[in-house]
Amino acid sequence: MQCEHIKTNGLQCRAHALRDGKLCYAHSDPEGIREAGRKGGQQVQLAILPADAPKISLKSAGDVLKALETILNQVLTGEVSARIGNAAGYLLSVFLRAHQQADIEKRIRDIEVQLKEDARNGLRVLSGEE
Repeated sequence: MQCEHIKTNGLQCRAHALRDGKLCYAHSDPEGIREAGRKGGQQVQLAILPADAPKISLKSAGDVLKALETILNQVLTGEVSARIGNAAGYLLSVFLRAHQQADIEKRIRDIEVQLKEDARNGLRVLSGEE
């Protein structure tokens, strides 16, 4: 059976009514729902590291691996919330992919420069067909 509550926009609530009633859970006790929402909202805390948390230097893939290891251990021991660990892990993976892409782009530029220099010096580039 459908909830019989008529919303402020004139439409009927589409939720199922409780077994022994004419209203859904939310409309049978709206003040209880509001109170639960208030209590839940009061418990929400921002997941942040303390200001004195050590800064992480990320110059290489090895640094990223060390950071991931540190954060993983901090999550497992309860020093850092899982929310922080999850966000840090995601950001570190994005950083690592960007770092790898930058390295590939640099290698391609270096090869292109070398090929142009070789061509200027009269060196031929051998193809696999020769």
